[in-house]
Amino acid sequence: MNIINIIEKKRDKKLLNKNEIDFFIKGILDESIADYQTSSLLMAIFLNGLNDEETYYLTKAIIDNGEYIDFEGVDSTILDKHSTGGVGDKISLILGPILASMGYKFLKMSGRSLGFTGGTLDKLESIPGFKVNQSDEWIEKTANDLGFFIVSQSENIAKADRILYALRDVCASVDSIPLIASSILSKKFSFRNDSLLIDVKCGTGAFMESFDKAKELCDAMLNISKTFNRKTTCIISSMNKALGKRAGNNLEIIEVADFLKGNYKDYDDIYDEINHIVYELLLNLEDVDYDEVKDSIKRVLDNGEAFEMFLKFVHNQGGDISYIENINKFDKARYETEILADDSGYLSSYKLKDIAKTLNELGAGRLKKEDKIDYTVGLINEKCIGDKIDKGDLLFTIRSNKELSSEQLASLKSSVIYGDKAIKEKYILEVIR
Repeated sequence: MNIINIIEKKRDKKLLNKNEIDFFIKGILDESIADYQTSSLLMAIFLNGLNDEETYYLTKAIIDNGEYIDFEGVDSTILDKHSTGGVGDKISLILGPILASMGYKFLKMSGRSLGFTGGTLDKLESIPGFKVNQSDEWIEKTANDLGFFIVSQSENIAKADRILYALRDVCASVDSIPLIASSILSKKFSFRNDSLLIDVKCGTGAFMESFDKAKELCDAMLNISKTFNRKTTCIISSMNKALGKRAGNNLEIIEVADFLKGNYKDYDDIYDEINHIVYELLLNLEDVDYDEVKDSIKRVLDNGEAFEMFLKFVHNQGGDISYIENINKFDKARYETEILADDSGYLSSYKLKDIAKTLNELGAGRLKKEDKIDYTVGLINEKCIGDKIDKGDLLFTIRSNKELSSEQLASLKSSVIYGDKAIKEKYILEVIR
């Protein structure tokens, strides 16, 4: 068996067997397979695909050749959630305190920003002192005591996926459903969870702009999950505007604090998504009533338990809770640039990737792994999808420590999409079980 024969098989649209895929993953890790050969196979997969069985073998090979965390000492139900990413997506930071307040374990290993979507770890590190890297002993203790953490993923979890992901990015094979599915699930299934919800974002600010593509990805992941005997649900949610009212690292932490303090009715999109996610996570475990779940969420928000849990979580990971208690302590960017409407009509959507690209240029995200993030950069949204817009209305405000260039201003203004009638935004597009 050799890599050239494996590349040829996939080039010729033939199916790869378990042994061939295992050989490929082991060769990546021991460096017996060169990067250019891996890139060739990735392109062949991009062009000719993998069936469900091949995708399962690829996912399993990545898991088996990395570290597995079984949370052996945790005898309670462990819930987990993954998002494909979107502008202003802070759901995990709100979901965790709510679930933990309801008596469930939310043990999440997360990632950083690379590209136009924000990273959960970067948002948390905008809180002074917050530590995302924790020891195995700390993880085990916190899993049992607090039942809620968000930490950086170990370098040895799904190690082969890191290599594959980096090469996919430079050989134009990122947008491949089986490669995306195996990448997500190899990480999610490298540690124990009793119920998993995958939030696939869809729209102008999402990796998957097309609903059909989003559904294809959901179907692929659910088929693999069934083979692994994992309880998984997918939702497809809208991403045609920044989620909530703020996007940017410390601005999103401020919004999380505001939501958890009981002001959740000010955030229709986030609140709706939280209710659906919690319901689906619990439905994987037992028969539950949606309205009862919604009432339970409302209770821990109204009585302050969810906010107190967030404070405990921040403190437990070394963060300064005074910033959460008094959000005015967060650093603020030097400039505020108001983006006004150039036209009249109804707000239909935003070209969110263009907005996010500008925010990244200003320092809100990374263009390269080594880039340093400016936690104060971001946007504050003033309008919702469907709102009536008059020329000159304030649409959103950009916060930055650099003055915007004329090109950036033009890009931001042209990112607004107007319609001739009001449309009601639907946040949850479909639930797929």
